Amino acid sequence: MSFIVEGLIIKTTPYRESDHILTIFTKEQGLISLFCKKNNRPNVSFISPLVQAEFVIRQGKGELYLCEEISLIDSFLKIREKIESFEAAFQILRLILDSQLPHKPAPQLYTLLIRYFQEIPQSSHPHTLSASFAVKILRHEGLFGLNAFCATCQAPLEKICCVNQGESFCQEHEAKPSVIMQKEELESVLFLAFGRNLQALSLYPTSPSLYQKTLELFYQSIRH
Repeated sequence: MSFIVEGLIIKTTPYRESDHILTIFTKEQGLISLFCKKNNRPNVSFISPLVQAEFVIRQGKGELYLCEEISLIDSFLKIREKIESFEAAFQILRLILDSQLPHKPAPQLYTLLIRYFQEIPQSSHPHTLSASFAVKILRHEGLFGLNAFCATCQAPLEKICCVNQGESFCQEHEAKPSVIMQKEELESVLFLAFGRNLQALSLYPTSPSLYQKTLELFYQSIRH
């Protein structure tokens, strides 16, 4: 029996001469894999990453679904106009792919993803949005415990914060390996994690160093 899912294409893998296997982050079922034959798609642009669409699908072999029809919702063309926006969007796709389990519904995260993609073209700092999305994924997964106090002794972190597996520690109680942050960097990460105004987030400058530390924090926490 066929049914409809809404989703965003994360990855497209060529199969044989003209068919494709799509990795899609769906609103209803989380990450799924979808076999798409050439004669079941309107045109090739409908199966590229960053495309949001409705897919008419049915169960195939194992966990692979078969695509019967694709109806475009948004191709986010404005994201593709600037290299910074394009890179930030693809970083977010990697974050989804690296953090979400197949068939694990995450409707709130899906809605947040679409909101971020709608904001990226207007952002003067698109990489800030990808860094923000990384720590919001950690919050969504219950892996973000950063605050301004040491998780061991509860002492205020006045200068240095040692971050390990999503928690804050003072230098005396540092758990290695740690991501070392200055107090100002910790405050920025907390803003990226808890800020709700996407327009304010999109105008917030993030240094290359802090951006890399945010990704280190993400992968350290996800892979634990």
